Amino acid sequence: MDPFSFRRPRPLLARIWHWANAFVITGIILTIFLRKTLFNWRQNAVFIESKMQEAGITITPELAQNIAKGFRNHMWEWHVALGIAFAVLLVVRIIMGLSSPLACPLRTTLKSIAAMKGLSGEAKNHARHFVIVKIGYILFYLASLFMVMTGAAMVFGDKLGLSRELGGMIHEAHEFVGPFIILFVIVHIIGVVRMDIKEPGVISDMINGGPKS
Repeated sequence: MDPFSFRRPRPLLARIWHWANAFVITGIILTIFLRKTLFNWRQNAVFIESKMQEAGITITPELAQNIAKGFRNHMWEWHVALGIAFAVLLVVRIIMGLSSPLACPLRTTLKSIAAMKGLSGEAKNHARHFVIVKIGYILFYLASLFMVMTGAAMVFGDKLGLSRELGGMIHEAHEFVGPFIILFVIVHIIGVVRMDIKEPGVISDMINGGPKS
């Protein structure tokens, strides 16, 4: 089997993990999108205040903001729940990588880099692309680990005794790295579709298990 082929056997556990992770990440991104748009507390506070005034009811801006934030908090609860699921899946992925050399991105990347020696021309370009993709996965897992750790610090900050200043820094770091996950998802989808055109079966392999080893 071509060591630089994106088509390879996909064990059942790996497929279940992949689609479960895709579902959870999609849910997390959706909660972020809704909190920034439909449940944006600043916009909703203005809307609530204006509608109450139209009805002849006086309401302070602070109360309108608290009501709007109350609606937004539902998205935060979903975000936390999905974040916990994401953390569990990440732990499962780490266990998979430790238990099987073929499931460890770092090992397979180093092995691929070593296998590039002696290649030239188009074969080397293809191998280089394969290695770049593998490095992208490593960065994704590192970013995922960072998001889980900072997310946990945000949720359990009070119990951990974190100061307000440190909590604020962690929150800013969490939001700074978050877009990388979204960018990876977009690039991953585009890349998989393009690769499936070149190597038909890449997408279906993650459903039916791929070629036999």
